[in-house]
Amino acid sequence: MVIFETPIVCVSFYEGLQIVQTRWKSKPGFKAFKEANLEILAFLTRHESLICFCTDLTLIGALSREQEAWLVYEYYPKVYKLLYADFFLAVVFSEGHFKAIVSHYQLERVQVIHEYLKINYFTDADEALHWLHNVQKGQDAGLLHPDLL
Repeated sequence: MVIFETPIVCVSFYEGLQIVQTRWKSKPGFKAFKEANLEILAFLTRHESLICFCTDLTLIGALSREQEAWLVYEYYPKVYKLLYADFFLAVVFSEGHFKAIVSHYQLERVQVIHEYLKINYFTDADEALHWLHNVQKGQDAGLLHPDLL
């Protein structure tokens, strides 16, 4: 079911999997980025048991520093305050973006760590959804590649 859609983003809820997926179609400005995420937050007020989210950045590359800061300092704490539970986020990158992140990783970059947010990174959306589905079942098998099961 589509929760919110514009030419920039499509936010869907997979009821059978209990996962909210955000697929960015083109690079969002800050206003469009914030609007899409606030729509998810509004959806969560009606579905407070959801704990699994997938963000597909394959088509847009990295978020801006302003967007990342808003997520870390404002959005994730609001989600936690609403759910009052640990939640899981699968982030999907293109192969090129993932390689660039790994090769340019810098230890001195300080990031806020939220104990309630569990993030895993993928280059394949199906693998990301598989991980989230298995997290909900509480199975360690969620860490394995689907072909290994």
